[in-house]
Amino acid sequence: MNKKWFLALALPMAVMATDFTQMSTEELVGMRGTLSQDQRADFRAEMQKRMSQMTPQERQALMEKLRGSRKGQGMGQGQGRGQGMGRGQNSTY
Repeated sequence: MNKKWFLALALPMAVMATDFTQMSTEELVGMRGTLSQDQRADFRAEMQKRMSQMTPQERQALMEKLRGSRKGQGMGQGQGRGQGMGRGQNSTY
């Protein structure tokens, strides 16, 4: 129960804190996909700035990490639990 309260209080604070310059690159990577529309431009600018300052090897390692963090999140990547919009074989419709 305490974790739920902590998350309920911490999440809005994290969303309001948009000073991406104070965060580590690891923290920024972890925030991908959780940003509001208003935060995306600042986030993108900070990531581009950091990537332009990286060596080609660092940039490649980061890109591989980013690609790996998205695996299984695309369309058609479900768990096969039958919770889709289809009617199924035993439908009475």
